[in-house]
Amino acid sequence: MENNLSEDWIFKNSITDIDQYYINGLNIWDYKWNYTNEFVNVKDPTYGQIYNEQIFYIEENSERIYFLAFEFSPNMWGIYLKNDYTIKHQPR
Repeated sequence: MENNLSEDWIFKNSITDIDQYYINGLNIWDYKWNYTNEFVNVKDPTYGQIYNEQIFYIEENSERIYFLAFEFSPNMWGIYLKNDYTIKHQPR
């Protein structure tokens, strides 16, 4: 499975579901997450576990921001980004 890891998607942060997380100025929790039906394999940066996760996007004014977000454990989310988005993590 190691050979199937995506090199395009990079781990950016672990957040809780009460943390605000901005990509290009948009808090991902404030938007509907749209499914792409596209999946990629990424690695947990701490434990090395491989995950096959779906790519999501949020949209505002026809701008789409793509990301991976999934729960590593209850209420703890891993965020992966493909492109060089401007990100900002703000704990509440």
